[in-house]
Amino acid sequence: IWEFESGEFERTLKGHTDTVQDINFNSSGKLLASCSADMTIKIWDFVNTYECLKTLKGHEHNISSVAFLPSGDFVLSASRDKLIKLWDIANGYCVQNFSKHTDWVRTVAVNEDGTCFASCSNDRSIIVWCLATKMPKMTLLGHEHVIETIIWVPDKFTAQIMAFSDDSLREGKTNGDIEQPQQQQQQQQQKMSMLISASRDRTIRFWEVAISRKIF
Repeated sequence: IWEFESGEFERTLKGHTDTVQDINFNSSGKLLASCSADMTIKIWDFVNTYECLKTLKGHEHNISSVAFLPSGDFVLSASRDKLIKLWDIANGYCVQNFSKHTDWVRTVAVNEDGTCFASCSNDRSIIVWCLATKMPKMTLLGHEHVIETIIWVPDKFTAQIMAFSDDSLREGKTNGDIEQPQQQQQQQQQKMSMLISASRDRTIRFWEVAISRKIF
């Protein structure tokens, strides 16, 4: 852990026995989750003791990604065993397996309101899952190689990204915002949910999730 302003080293959190692949804070910043090639997830107290509060076990291969749900009560993990797991932090148990990918699941990312999450994989697909039903909502295809990571676009930026995909911008109008009525922008923000993905095919792609459409 490093002090941001001074750049000084503060402390080390020790416990994993192999490469640590990912870390993620809960919404309050009081808990930190880490996942590792040692096939465990650790939950750390990030306020008082900085000690490991719980170790979650159940994956059968390298765990590559971890993400808290906005409530902070559950955490998702993605693994080379092709599974995504949902964990109850209070008791440390896996309460749900998500199994549709056919290869290593690289990343899981939860949307802002916690209603769904997305996963990407070596199988070149992105799957959007509904947390209420625990079922896949859609599969996004278009990359030609392993998809390394995905992120949700914050809702307040979706209209801006759509503006950048407008034909008039592609024709060279890049020196300012594309003007849209305020009401239209608000409607777009309410309706759209967007993902960005990065792949070994050397591309970054933008997706409009509601209609399973690749924007660019």
